[in-house]
Amino acid sequence: MKKVCFALFAFAFIFASCGGSSYTVYSSASATATVTSEGSTLGSPTALKQKFYTAWISENEDCSNASLLQDHGDAGKEVDFYSGDVIFSGSPADGKYKCIIIKSSDLQYFVPDAVAQETWTHCTNTTHTEDIFKTDAIAPYLNKDGTLIHGAGTYTAPEEQIVYSYLTTNPDAVIALGASSQQVIKLQSTLDVPGRGTFYTDFSNKVGEAGPDQTCWLEEPTVGFR
Repeated sequence: MKKVCFALFAFAFIFASCGGSSYTVYSSASATATVTSEGSTLGSPTALKQKFYTAWISENEDCSNASLLQDHGDAGKEVDFYSGDVIFSGSPADGKYKCIIIKSSDLQYFVPDAVAQETWTHCTNTTHTEDIFKTDAIAPYLNKDGTLIHGAGTYTAPEEQIVYSYLTTNPDAVIALGASSQQVIKLQSTLDVPGRGTFYTDFSNKVGEAGPDQTCWLEEPTVGFR
């Protein structure tokens, strides 16, 4: 099994005009893919949860001068991707935004479907914890304030950390500031407010086993627009 460390989330961004400019982030567990990933996987999650804290949007490719979209406070908001929960919502100024910054927990909780349970020995019918940012991460992660943090936890002993993900039309611009390539996601187009469009990550058929103990795991998701 190819080990993949990829800090992406299963969510959809909806940009809509609802009696004025609005910007809402809904959860999404699957979509029609435009980009594929490598690795031997079979089976999908039937449940997937993650905690989100804050989102900002910026008209700059390097994510500078970002404006707050919504802050869920210190408690954060646990999102159930299979319930279509709203993750973030706000009313930013009209514009073409080239970056979204997401502050979240680095732990995801998922239950594998029957196909995964039949295929993978360690993918039992229970909730499994995936630590996105572990000690074996290729590089430190960049916080929004410019400081760096190092990964913690392992496949079998996950440790929760607060991490930032940068979705930008120019990943190199953020990586040049010190961000790890694992926390930067390529946006294929600007996010126009007002307007409507959906960005998604798809974990369909991405369940597998990884690590020295073959822990049940979610591999790199499919990424695209719909």
